[in-house]
Parts: sequence; C-alpha cells; structure tokens
Amino acid sequence: MKNPYVLNRLEDEQVIAIIQLLKSIRYLEKIQKIKDLYVETEKKASSFKIVRGKDINEENVKFLDRYLLLKDLGDNKFLVADFGDFPRYNMDKLLKIFKINNIYIDIYVDAMLDVINEINNWVDLTDSEFLIDTKMFRLGVYSINNQIPNGENYDILKKV
Repeated sequence: MKNPYVLNRLEDEQVIAIIQLLKSIRYLEKIQKIKDLYVETEKKASSFKIVRGKDINEENVKFLDRYLLLKDLGDNKFLVADFGDFPRYNMDKLLKIFKINNIYIDIYVDAMLDVINEINNWVDLTDSEFLIDTKMFRLGVYSINNQIPNGENYDILKKV
C-alpha cells in the first residue's frame, strides 16, 4: 500500500478490499498468537524427518538453527518439503501433530472465513485476478512475549 503508482491505478473498491483483507489477516495472526491455541496430540508425522542444514552441508554456518523438513520417498531418497529456523529447544515438537483447542474453534473458523471472504471479494472486484509476488512474501516470527496468556482476554482479539 506504499506504492503510489499502484494506488493510483486501483479503483476505490479495490483499495478498500485490500485494506479489509489486511485487517482480516492481522486478526487471524492475533488469534494464532494465543498461547494455548494448539493442543499437542500423541501423534507424530511418520513420513517426514527433520535434518539440520549444517548436517547436509558443512558450509551452512550462517543459519545455525536452520532445519529442513524432508519427506521420505523410500529407497533412502527424500524431498525437501519445507525449511525454517527453529530454536533447538523446540526440536522435539517439529514432527508432533497438533489440533486447535476447542475453546477457540469458533473464533478461529470465523477468522479464516473472513480471510477467505475478503479474498473472494478481491477476486470479484478484479475479474478473477489474484496474484502473489513470492519474492515479497515472508513469514513472520513472533516473540513469545507477545502471545495472549491463556487466551483469557477476548477483548484483545477484536478486529483492528
């Protein structure tokens, strides 16, 4: 929204749709910061394994907490499914399967539907055009201090 060239080319309804979509995404991000949103199950992903980047290539010293999520293809072959930086104290949880805490199911589903509805609104306004610049797409890392303790304060979950 900082590019005046793009803003001048959009119709008012499109600018409003982008703002509404951003608000919906931010609301979903707030919910995802709730400390007990996810409940650990006893299940573990069995067709994947985690490998430290440095274990594959000794020159990977710039990102010491970088790990690869490898999908087992059999015959000692693996496919890199994803990667990320994880503190070592979380290593035992990386393959654990979590579910959404029933306490938050309604607000989580509502937030997801808001995002989907705003995307659909944008698609309707732009003649079915929805482009994502993957060079600009980044995942955020959030401080544990910014989490909502026990999710008890629902007022903090109001949309901005």
